[in-house]
Amino acid sequence: MQQMLDFNIKLFLENSAFYPASGVDVSHLKSLSQQGIENFIHVDYSMSKEEVQLALSTNCMALGYQLIKISEVTKSQITPNGFRPIASIPFNEHERDRLSSEAFIRDRFNGVNFTPFALLAEYELEGDDNSSKFSILHIGGEACATFEATYLTNGINPKAVVIIRPSEGYGDNWTLFTNSDFRLQQMLKLNVHNNNQAMPKYLILAGNSDEEKPNACWQDYKFKEKYINTDDDCVDLFINQ
Repeated sequence: MQQMLDFNIKLFLENSAFYPASGVDVSHLKSLSQQGIENFIHVDYSMSKEEVQLALSTNCMALGYQLIKISEVTKSQITPNGFRPIASIPFNEHERDRLSSEAFIRDRFNGVNFTPFALLAEYELEGDDNSSKFSILHIGGEACATFEATYLTNGINPKAVVIIRPSEGYGDNWTLFTNSDFRLQQMLKLNVHNNNQAMPKYLILAGNSDEEKPNACWQDYKFKEKYINTDDDCVDLFINQ
């Protein structure tokens, strides 16, 4: 596996989806690809580089996509101008409690016993032309810090956000992606206010097959469609209107 020599993080972000606590899930790819999204940033601090590389090599085959190559992306390529936190969002009570009471979460948040990494996997739809290519940039790290170092630093919001099984509550997530008062949506709103960005057009959430037209956890998102993902889970796609 070689280093990705020609990688521009800002161009990659322009038409992308952001998936915090992604694990190695690829169930959202076809739905968002149909909406014209070509680049996917997956972030997770609970899986090793070896586990992610194996999954990137195999998981998309069932969807009909062929792997072109996997490359390593360096920290300097992701943050070419360095990274200095700019989001002055204080920790709330829930976040302080999770970081103080859970050793695994605290260690991963602080980069203890974990080496950050980034792998870029490029794919194409078998038997199709170049218009059906897409890429996954999987970053082994903390999701909110990654969002700040990429999207917020560059003044860009993703076109879509994916939140499926984010391990909130008593899982290994220290914040709440589904709560609009917590830092993920607050950083999105900072880009709206400071950089004239729109909120993501699409939001994908784990759904309930018994709800015909469910409500989104974020305001202003309306139900668009429901589908069954590759793990036989019900997933809901919402659109910001």
